[in-house]
Amino acid sequence: MEKIIACSSGNSVNSAISIIRINGFKNLKELRPFFSISLEKIEPKKIYSSNLCFDDSVQDSILFCFFKSPKSYTGENIIELYVHGNKINVEVIIDNFINLGGFRLANPGEFSLRALKN
Repeated sequence: MEKIIACSSGNSVNSAISIIRINGFKNLKELRPFFSISLEKIEPKKIYSSNLCFDDSVQDSILFCFFKSPKSYTGENIIELYVHGNKINVEVIIDNFINLGGFRLANPGEFSLRALKN
């Protein structure tokens, strides 16, 4: 299963908060380099606060929620990032996950397709 990422709240205008959805990772350890807090004790369906970091530089101060397989929208592990909704900020975050984390941009409707398949 490929690791995918997309802005699920839409990114056509600047907003206070945008939601970035990440799917297809096997465990939270894969995402560890991007968070300022330890992910070892993260519990599903609880909100956490962290800095989002790329190349040892803080990109944004965010909230996030982990949804563990199979009790998620797609039936796979999902993490939702609640980030500052400036369009440029959202694009930079997505680009960094693609370039540094091996993710690819999700196709339109791909999260729903995965939910249907599972």
